[in-house]
Amino acid sequence: MSAEDITNLQSKQEKMIDEREKAAILQSLGPLKQFFEQKNLTDIWVDHGNVSVKEFGRQRHDTGIFISNQQARNIIVQIAKYQGITIDRLNNPKLESTIPHYEARISAVLEKWCRSPIIIIRKRPETVFSLDDYVRNGTCSQEVADKIKHYIKFRKNIIIAGATGTGKTTLANAILLEMATQTPNDSFYIVEDTPELQCLAKYAEMLVVDKDPQNAIDFALRASPDRIIFGEVRTGKVLKALLDGWNTGHPGGVCTLHSNTAASAILRMREKLYEDFGRVGPFKHLVDLIIHLAKVPGGIIIDELLETKNYTEDEFQKLADKAQEEQSSKGA
Repeated sequence: MSAEDITNLQSKQEKMIDEREKAAILQSLGPLKQFFEQKNLTDIWVDHGNVSVKEFGRQRHDTGIFISNQQARNIIVQIAKYQGITIDRLNNPKLESTIPHYEARISAVLEKWCRSPIIIIRKRPETVFSLDDYVRNGTCSQEVADKIKHYIKFRKNIIIAGATGTGKTTLANAILLEMATQTPNDSFYIVEDTPELQCLAKYAEMLVVDKDPQNAIDFALRASPDRIIFGEVRTGKVLKALLDGWNTGHPGGVCTLHSNTAASAILRMREKLYEDFGRVGPFKHLVDLIIHLAKVPGGIIIDELLETKNYTEDEFQKLADKAQEEQSSKGA
């Protein structure tokens, strides 16, 4: 056999192994597989064998489906095996990865940390919802949607904040859709550590960067984008890279951030920058609008719009100070 024949044979064998392992994962999902086909569904949980889900604009609810601990354990092990991750109950009971074929994010733990396996799956909804959809399902008023559209039109930088499970990424996708609608010829540069965002723009470069986000920004500047988009901001390094990008003639971006209120989003940004750099410079001029999402009985709503133009730099910092005082008093 020639070297080319050997290479082709190895490639075919690797492809067969890959397909076999993917098929094993799909089989292990069992009754969970049906939920990946539901367009509006965004989250799946397995906790003590009970399966619950969340759809766009609705709160988490039970499905009445139950899977055994062994089934849940098998799902975790099969995905870890495919991704080349060593996982076991004694030494490494935690899995953070993606499910191939669906490109859904999975977080899971085995019994060392809990009484039975826990699985949390975040999937991309097949439908990208618009801001008008948010009005129709009661997530926000027409006035709020129009104000967000105004900020998009004038290329303002937007932070989407909220607790886990409030639909920050889904709203980011809605904002990306509005951006693509208003400025169809813009070049979008999108950076994430886990691929979740969906952008329907004609010119969109999507990078998955789990380390050194500053390199991603340096590359972005050479690519001359019109809009710089980051997924979830988890560290001060990522936040600084994003702010650097927004501060170099590339306004009109969006990112997501965990926080309890719009004001505490400012506090979180300040804390993240301090943790990684030991100092915090002024950044109000780089953030124009903070949208906060909150869970309420029956679903999710946009409960706050914080427009930074309404505050001086000192007042902006005082909002963070007040948020810190409120958090401290709750923890006391």
